[in-house]
Amino acid sequence: MSSTADRLVRFSTDAFGLERILRLLQAIVQIIIAVPLLALRLTDRINSLPHQAQTSNDGKSPAASPLAVADTLGMLGDLRGRLNTSRRVLRLFRFAENFHMAQKLYFSTAPGKSLEQWLDISSRAFNGMKMIADLLDIALPGSALGWVPLDTLGVSSAMLVTTILTSLDFWEKCA
Repeated sequence: MSSTADRLVRFSTDAFGLERILRLLQAIVQIIIAVPLLALRLTDRINSLPHQAQTSNDGKSPAASPLAVADTLGMLGDLRGRLNTSRRVLRLFRFAENFHMAQKLYFSTAPGKSLEQWLDISSRAFNGMKMIADLLDIALPGSALGWVPLDTLGVSSAMLVTTILTSLDFWEKCA
């Protein structure tokens, strides 16, 4: 059995694991944006960190101005967008890889395929369909269309939970 460190390395260096990590971070950022108290606490924490003030031309060192909550929310919104873009790039054509493998298996085997060959072809095809379904997190489109009355916190929480649940299978495979 492999150690947790080995498993973490395998998980974080695989494209699927890296995408799950970015999705988890994106969900956490969205929750902080949606809960004003969390945004306020984060702003306070950032303001409590030692700042290195830049020296002006006259040699005096001005005091660093404290960060406002609106600034924190703006930065978190930018971070959320960058995380989302990064994840989408990682996943964009992963489903096509599975469909391509299913097609190669289908055409490369003899006409009388065994049950094992059909299972392999089907597993690749269904894995491709699962990846397409993973691209469609139902909470977000359902909320945007008004089918599911969720606010940002509800969508973010659903995203956090589904990320953890879908990552557990892959985490076990990294053992």
